[in-house]
Amino acid sequence: MARYLAWSVPRWRWLVAGSLALLLGAVYQSSGRKDDAVEAYKRYLELAPEGKFSRDVRGKLKGMGAI
Repeated sequence: MARYLAWSVPRWRWLVAGSLALLLGAVYQSSGRKDDAVEAYKRYLELAPEGKFSRDVRGKLKGMGAI
């Protein structure tokens, strides 16, 4: 998982990278890969702390016991 999220993201790509991290989190969560989902959702929050889905992501992380 880390290899997919460890890239350095230029500022102008934060939106795309954030969307990808969010999508990865959803895919991992639906396939039962909790640790990977948590990592992806946290990456989303790093990239878009006030993003459109940040409140939902925080709720998902709280529900998974990650925050």
